[in-house]
Amino acid sequence: MKLLTHNMLTSHVKGVSKGYPLLIKATEVKVNEVDFNPKFVSRMIPKLEWGALVQAAEGLGHRQDLPGELVSDYEQNEDFLKKVHRILLEVEVMEGCLQCPESGREFPISKGIPNMLLNEDEALSWLPGNGPRQENIYCYSKSSDQAHQQMFTCGWRAVRAFLWRK
Repeated sequence: MKLLTHNMLTSHVKGVSKGYPLLIKATEVKVNEVDFNPKFVSRMIPKLEWGALVQAAEGLGHRQDLPGELVSDYEQNEDFLKKVHRILLEVEVMEGCLQCPESGREFPISKGIPNMLLNEDEALSWLPGNGPRQENIYCYSKSSDQAHQQMFTCGWRAVRAFLWRK
C-alpha cells in the first residue's frame, strides 16, 4: 500500500465519527523506485491531508527531510516535489495492518493490499429498509438518448453477478 492510498483511506466502522488518519502498523516496508512525474505530484498535493502524510512517513521511519508544513511554492520547487514523490509513490507497506484511531479496529495489509471490508455487525446501515446482506445498486443505461435509472435491492451474490456481467 502506497502512502498516497493510505492518505485517502478512512474507517467506516459503525459508531466511529473520526476514523482518520488510520495508524499504520507495518511489519514489512519496501521502497521501489518509480519514475518521477512532477506534474502528477503537484496535482496530488492539494488533495492530501499533509499532517497525516508526515505522520505516516515518520511512523514508517521514512520521513527523512520532509517538512512538517507544506511549502507555499511547491509547484516550482523540484527538490520538494521529489521528496513528496518518494514518500507518496516509492514507499510501500507490504505487510501489516491499519488501525482505526477511534475504535482500534485493525484492517490487515497483505501483499501491499489493505483489506477494508467490515463484518456485518460493524457495517453502517444508513439506508432505510436495508436488511442484512443487501445492497442498493443504481444502474444507468442510455437508450434513445435518454438516461434511465433503476434501483435494485438484492443480496450480495446478485451484486457480484451484476458487477461481473458482460
